[in-house]
Amino acid sequence: MNTLPTAIITIILFTGCALNNNSPVLYNFIEENNNLRKENNIKPVLFVADGLNNDGLLVENYKRGLNYAIDYFGNYGPYYVYLLGPSNKQNIMNIYRSRAETRVNPNSSTPRGQQIEEFLKRPNVAREIEAVLEGKAEGGLTWSEPPIRVYED
Repeated sequence: MNTLPTAIITIILFTGCALNNNSPVLYNFIEENNNLRKENNIKPVLFVADGLNNDGLLVENYKRGLNYAIDYFGNYGPYYVYLLGPSNKQNIMNIYRSRAETRVNPNSSTPRGQQIEEFLKRPNVAREIEAVLEGKAEGGLTWSEPPIRVYED
């Protein structure tokens, strides 16, 4: 964790402790079981900026804490976790595009691509991206309302 003091990390919670996007699983879960108060088994997903987890300790320690919380409180995700810091712009934009994809409502009359672009153009999202690229230390916890509920850290 020696690189942690030198890397400024922005944390934003989404579901999962896997290093990839499981949006199709999320869509199927929502379609099959719309009870948001019921526990589920969707694994949290972590998105990590290039260069922050070179030794593996950042993700290992974050997963350990998240798993303790899920074991204690239950899994009401999906949870998406973003561990971000100054990286190359394309890497950060790819992560934010993945974030936008998790929020797409497949039942909306608005096309998928338009939903993604609208999310990326939101003023608060643009400010977050700018803060990450400038190396500012920030954190947040957000969630979205149904039909696509996600928790982000």
